[in-house]
Amino acid sequence: MGDPCGDLSHGWIPARPGARVAPGGRKPGFPASVQRLDRLEGEVDFAALRAAKLVPSNAKRAKIVKRGEISKKLLLKGVLATAGARAAIEAAGGQVQDEAAE
Repeated sequence: MGDPCGDLSHGWIPARPGARVAPGGRKPGFPASVQRLDRLEGEVDFAALRAAKLVPSNAKRAKIVKRGEISKKLLLKGVLATAGARAAIEAAGGQVQDEAAE
């Protein structure tokens, strides 16, 4: 039986019907966990996440998700963050500046 999606050698699988996708059909961003932010210091933006290889070089956006704990005080600028990730960063003494604040 043939593949209904055509050749899948491109490395991605199409979203299933009903899958949640951000408005405009775009995905919200490449997920990066809070615990991995502990490697970084000071001000963290998308370029810093790329330089630390926490997101792939071809990613257009990133979103920080609450997975693990963070102990460092960071300033997260211009990167999406879930409510749990925002709470964890702020609990460690850090700040989160929204993309719109730039």
